[in-house]
Formats: sequence, C-alpha cells, structure tokens
Amino acid sequence: DHDDDHGDEHGEEEVEFVRLALDQQRYDFKGEYRFQNSWIESIRGTVGITDYEHSEIEFFEDGGAEVGTLFSNEGIESRFVLTRKPTGDWSGVYGLQIGDSEFSATGE
Repeated sequence: DHDDDHGDEHGEEEVEFVRLALDQQRYDFKGEYRFQNSWIESIRGTVGITDYEHSEIEFFEDGGAEVGTLFSNEGIESRFVLTRKPTGDWSGVYGLQIGDSEFSATGE
C-alpha cells in the first residue's frame, strides 16, 4: 500500500498534548447624571471594553512545543438611556446601544 510507505517522512510530529495560555482584560464604566429644571430626568451610560487572547500550545513527544492556533477578540459595548420627566400622562425612555468586535484566529 503506497500510503503506508510514507509515514512521518514529511516532518509532521505527533502532538502529545495541547495546553491553553489565555489572557483577558475587561474594563467597565458606568455613570448617571440627574437633571434639575429640565424635560430630561436622567441620562445613564455604560461602556465595556474587552481584550481577550488565547493560544493553543502544542507539545510534542520530542519535548518541543509551538503555538498551533492563536485566537484574539477585541470588543467594545456601550449603552445610553435618556429618561424624560413625565408630562401629564406621558413619560418616555430613549435608548441607544452600540457594539463592535474584531475576532481573529490564526494558525492551524
């Protein structure tokens, strides 16, 4: 059989085990302002920033190691809410939510 004749001669080593090395940082900010003498009662806001990365480190039978795949995710999420003061039977809340993230996976 032709396939059995070539075995490992292409330089591929057998991976013995894989270990994850990860790093994550997250920052959250929250705030609120209450108005006096205005049709606006309050404005609230939150912003969250995330920076995440993990590497899949492959360890080989010969004792060597290398990063097989690197995953990365950076993102920001924000939300703002404006509450208006009631006028008669009317009241209201206005909101805005914005999010953005960038994901990448490099390697095998």
